[in-house]
Amino acid sequence: MLSFVSSTQGRLIKKEFDGSAIELAEKQLMENRKYIPENKKEPLLHFGNFIFGSKKELLGGDIWSISTVQTLNNQRVKFIDEEHKAYPYVHFLWNRSHQLILLEVDIYISRSYESLIKQIGKHLNNLLNEYGYIVYIEPLTGKDVFWKTVSSFEQLYDITFEMHMPNFLGHTQENMKEMLNYYRPYNVTTLTHKLSNNVGKLQISQNDKFLNQALEWITKGGGVWKLRGIKWGENKKITICSKKDECMKKLETSIAFENFTPEEVKRVFTDLNLNSLLVDPTDEKLKK
Repeated sequence: MLSFVSSTQGRLIKKEFDGSAIELAEKQLMENRKYIPENKKEPLLHFGNFIFGSKKELLGGDIWSISTVQTLNNQRVKFIDEEHKAYPYVHFLWNRSHQLILLEVDIYISRSYESLIKQIGKHLNNLLNEYGYIVYIEPLTGKDVFWKTVSSFEQLYDITFEMHMPNFLGHTQENMKEMLNYYRPYNVTTLTHKLSNNVGKLQISQNDKFLNQALEWITKGGGVWKLRGIKWGENKKITICSKKDECMKKLETSIAFENFTPEEVKRVFTDLNLNSLLVDPTDEKLKK
C-alpha cells in the first residue's frame, strides 16, 4: 500500500503538480526509470515495459536489477563501468484507485521482498521529495498473522505500532482519523505507540479497542507492527516485524499472464477483488 504524507504543514518553496500524489508518482516513475542507491552494496533497479489503461493510467510493468562491472578498455588502457541486466525480472501491478502495488512472487531480484519494497520506497521518496511528499510503502498483512506471532512468544517484552499520518482513501475508520489528526499541528508524519514489560510478562487482549484500531490501520498498509520477545523453547530475544516476507499478505489469482496486456491486468484486479483487501475477514463487526 502506498501512502503519501505531506513533509510539512507549513508553506515551503516546492515544485507544484496539477494532480493527485499517486498520479505524480506514476509520472515521476515513468520519467525516472533507474534507481541508483547510495549504498553501493544494493543493486541498481530498472523500471520499464510499462503498460497503461484507457485513461493513460499506469497499470503495471517490470522491475529488474542491474549490476555494474568494470571491464578493461583496451584503447585507453583503463577500466570503465558497464551495466549488465540481471534477469529474471518481476512483474508489478499498479492500481491507482487503491494506491496498491502488487509484486509477483517466487521470483527474486533482491535479497527479499522486504528489501525490494524498501528500494522502491527510496526511489519514490527521492522523486517526490521536491514536491513536498514523504512516501511510505507498507505491506498488507492480516490480524491473524499478528495474533499467531504473539502466541509464538513465551516471553513478550515489547509491542510497537507505527502508524503513518492519513492520506485518506475513504477506508479509514473515523476514530483513527480523529486521533491522528490531533497530532497534525506538530508536523508529525508517523505516530508510534509502544507497550513494554521489562521482564517479558506483557499481556494484551484481543478485545482491546485501541489495539484493534491500530491493527486495522496497519493491516491495511497504513503502518507497521513490531513484536520483541523470546519464542517458546528458545532463549534469545528476537524482533518480528510486519514488513517481513513471511508476514506479508500473499494473493493467488486464476488469471495467467500470456502477453502481460492491460486487459489481463484488469482481469487480475477483478479476480482479486481489491476492495476486499481493505477489509479484514477476521473482524467480527463486519460479519454481523
